[in-house]
Amino acid sequence: MGNATKREKEGARGAQKLSSKRKSRRNIALRMQAKEHARMAVTEDDNSQLREGNGELRKEEGSTCTVTGRRMFNVNFLFKQILNGERHKPFDCSIIDMTVESERRNGLLSTFVLKCKFCSITQKLFNENIEDTNKFHVNSAITLAAISTGIGYSQIEEVAAGLNMPIMSDKTYEKYHEKVAVAICQTAWDIMEKAGKKEAELARQLGEVDRNNIPYITVVTDGAWSKRSYNVNYDAKSGVVLVD
Repeated sequence: MGNATKREKEGARGAQKLSSKRKSRRNIALRMQAKEHARMAVTEDDNSQLREGNGELRKEEGSTCTVTGRRMFNVNFLFKQILNGERHKPFDCSIIDMTVESERRNGLLSTFVLKCKFCSITQKLFNENIEDTNKFHVNSAITLAAISTGIGYSQIEEVAAGLNMPIMSDKTYEKYHEKVAVAICQTAWDIMEKAGKKEAELARQLGEVDRNNIPYITVVTDGAWSKRSYNVNYDAKSGVVLVD
């Protein structure tokens, strides 16, 4: 008994003598482990839930669906759905008498199915108005934000894990990335076209036109290659040109 106690004390003293580098490595490992646990909490469901291929959470018979983690909501649209909800006849019940039956997710888009405890009426609650085609919904918006800030899917995934928020898969991100890229290209083209028309109008006002009344427009250009050539060997296969 005495020897065992002595070994325990020696082990405790040895643990206290960890070098700063070993403590640093240990803290890093603990942070990584905590991050992984947070990510697992996002992607894994409780034992009482089953995930179907379409992204829906459905409860097993006799259990309740518990929605965990965080979600992104369009606050104005959420309040409209809640405040415009009608009371259920004949028991005059409302949304406060409903429970969450399931959640269907498509990336960051969520559809919650609610069921009344008294009259069994079901109602859907959305975190975003997908019928509003004049705005980017949340999946497109977060993809555009990633492109604008110079990050990618891995960084978005890390942020979502820290927030304990479900995130779209990498394939879904690529799909929205292609859509957003097309929108960015079209927007850039429309802006350049409007700017060209404005420059042409200003040139005509200043009389800077040729004999066919075609305006002269000053254009400043510059170019760059993926490697330096020092004016002797322009053999880079890719480059960039700036036209102002």
